[in-house]
Amino acid sequence: MKTKLFILILCLFVTNLSCQTSEKNSERNQAVVKLTFQAKGVVKEINLEKKKLKLDHEEIKGYMEAMTMDFYVNEKDLLENIKVGDKINFTLKHEAGIDTITEIRKIQ
Repeated sequence: MKTKLFILILCLFVTNLSCQTSEKNSERNQAVVKLTFQAKGVVKEINLEKKKLKLDHEEIKGYMEAMTMDFYVNEKDLLENIKVGDKINFTLKHEAGIDTITEIRKIQ
């Protein structure tokens, strides 16, 4: 009888402990880093199908040095009013390790 009671208490303890661990992991997963940056660049390539833009961009202060690289855009419509060679200002969102352009403005 004592053995069964001990096993029951042990099972309850382990179950409670695993529930607490799941809640802590869930809280950590919700703490996703979200950053937004303003930057300038020159359009090098546009890929409407993949919603991708290759930019030769200036330094993005506090985030990355100047370079040429591909970025995804969150809306295909953002690519409709620009062409290769355009100078642009853009808003870059960094969330959960993914960079996405959320706004594009041509520089006159």
